Amino acid sequence: QPDSITQIWNTALDSRVRDSHASMHQQKRSVGEPFNSGNGSLLRYPGDPQAPAEDVVNCRCVVSRRINQ
Repeated sequence: QPDSITQIWNTALDSRVRDSHASMHQQKRSVGEPFNSGNGSLLRYPGDPQAPAEDVVNCRCVVSRRINQ
C-alpha cells in the first residue's frame, strides 16, 4: 500500500551537491508527496521535468524507499 512506503531524498554528500539539494538530504515524504528544495521548488523525484532547470540539470541525487512495518 502506498501509505506504508516512505521515500527518502539522498544526495551524493560531496562538494558538488548544490546548496538547494544539500538541504534536502534525508528529507522524508509519503508516496505522491513532493520534496521541497532549498529554492522553494517542489520535486517529485531527482530530475523531475516539471521542476526548474536549476534544480534538475546535472542532479546526482537519488530517492530511496522504505517499507514501514
